[in-house]
Amino acid sequence: MKAPNCNQICPWVRNTQNLDHYICLKCGQERFLNEIKSNQPPLGLLVLMLMAIIFTVFVQDGETPEQPAPQLDALSTP
Repeated sequence: MKAPNCNQICPWVRNTQNLDHYICLKCGQERFLNEIKSNQPPLGLLVLMLMAIIFTVFVQDGETPEQPAPQLDALSTP
């Protein structure tokens, strides 16, 4: 059960059997260092994807599609 003052600084202690597991001495709150939260995608990946999309839009906006050169038909010349 959490103590009312648990939002303050917690004295964290490391579990000797699991080095990634920490417990607060005041309130008993647990933390795992290497725990991946599946509901939150990595922020760096989102920023990288957004930058790639913006870069692609700017590069494609400056380019105009090349039109093929008109071909001269040797038989149609007078």
